[in-house]
Amino acid sequence: MNLYRVYDTKAEAYQAPIPMATDAVAIRSAAEAVNGEESPMSRHPEDFILFRVANYTETNAAITPCDPVSITSFIDLVETQPTNSAMLTGVA
Repeated sequence: MNLYRVYDTKAEAYQAPIPMATDAVAIRSAAEAVNGEESPMSRHPEDFILFRVANYTETNAAITPCDPVSITSFIDLVETQPTNSAMLTGVA
């Protein structure tokens, strides 16, 4: 288990730590936040970066800090609307 924090470049501050199993799970959660309902992250994805900041051991509650590792920028997670190629080509 890892602990992640989202850095807000405009506020110049980190948000509260978030426990996630892996980097991939943390990225998926960030992608849902940026592409989901209206939020600061969805309105201004260019302002947020996801960092891994610690390892968390659930069996003994030990937190082992690490140097912050940039996992992804939220702007890189923005999904564009898929186009329906059948509609573009007129094929049904």
